[in-house]
This record gives sequence, C-alpha cells and structure tokens, in this order.
Amino acid sequence: MAKPPTDPRLQRCLTRLEHLFASWEECNGKPDNHRKDDTEALFEDAYILPTKIFSLERKEQDIKNKLAKLEEVLESITARMNEVDLDEPQYNDLHQAREIKLEDKSGKSEDVFLLDDPQYYALYHERAIAVEEQQRLTEEHSSVLAEMAKSKETSDKAMETNMEILEERHELEWFGRILDHIEPS
Repeated sequence: MAKPPTDPRLQRCLTRLEHLFASWEECNGKPDNHRKDDTEALFEDAYILPTKIFSLERKEQDIKNKLAKLEEVLESITARMNEVDLDEPQYNDLHQAREIKLEDKSGKSEDVFLLDDPQYYALYHERAIAVEEQQRLTEEHSSVLAEMAKSKETSDKAMETNMEILEERHELEWFGRILDHIEPS
C-alpha cells in the first residue's frame, strides 16, 4: 500500500476525493438522489415556514395596532379621570362620608371615596378592563415574537442545509463528468 502524501494540501485533496467517491456510490451515480431524504424533510421548513412567518408578521402588526388604539383609549380615560375636581361639593361630601365609614380602620386609600361616584366608577371600571386587555395583548405580542423568531431560525437553518445539499449535488455532477472521461482499467 502506498504511503500517504506528506503535503497537507494533497492529503486534503485525497480525503475530499474519497468523500466524493463514497457519496457517488451511495447515490448510484445520480447526483439528484444525493441526500434526497434530507431534502424532502427540509421542504416544509425551508419553503412552508416562510408563509407562516409572513402570517405571524401580519398578526404582530395587528396586535401592535390594537395596542396603539388601546393606549389612546387609556390616555383618554386617564384624562377624563383627572378632570374630576375633588374640590366640587359632591366629591367633598362623598369624601367626608367615606372618612366617617373608615374612621375605625387604618390604611385607607385617598381615592376610594371616588368609587362611590357612578361616573367615576364607570371610568375606573373601563380603565381596569382596558389595562387587562393591554396586558393580554402584550403577552400575545411576546408569544408571537417568540414563535416568529423560532420559525425564522428553523427556516434559515433549513435553507442553509438545502443550499449545502445543492452544492454537494453540483460537486457530484462534476465528479461524475470527470469519472466519465476516465477509461476503465
């Protein structure tokens, strides 16, 4: 048996040639059959996931729009709540009535008496609902972003692997052409 070449470039060339020959035999001389199972498995990740990603991007934009509208609603509610003039007699009476009820209790809230006012209570309730909706949309937005990132990563890896397979097939095609020109012994 011949001794291996000492030149590292020649050694790499020989190793690559052995790999190409093994791949050539494995695909029975048909480059299109090289890693065919891998290609079929990658099809969904490489070509169907981008459609899902597009759908997720649209969903993310929709959530952003809903959050922006909700932010406007919250600002409007807060502005209306801030319009309450605590010096008005009706609020002063409410405040005094509430203080009498809470005389014996400690840790009372300054604005609790305002909840006795139907208009203010409606705003308070509306604001609480809007805050809950904002929290839900924020969580949904985070979930969509995480799913989109994962899908993009999977799709990118699949496309990269698919390109590697196509490159290997191209190399095998050239290898086959070279083999066709070598006379059998």
